[in-house]
Amino acid sequence: MLNSHGVKVRRKLVELALAEPERVVRGLGGRSIAEKGIDEQHVLRVVFVEEESQIRVITMYPARRGRY
Repeated sequence: MLNSHGVKVRRKLVELALAEPERVVRGLGGRSIAEKGIDEQHVLRVVFVEEESQIRVITMYPARRGRY
């Protein structure tokens, strides 16, 4: 679906956002949101929860920098 909007997000970028985020903020219900830059105007936001010894990704989406 993102491809139809000209946004290509590879698994490697999602993994990098989790491993080396520019920022992590608290979300609803105990979830966390990791942000990593895609380009000068956009970030990838990855919503996740930490469970025991693993991280479970709930969703991810691109957003404009400074929107959140």
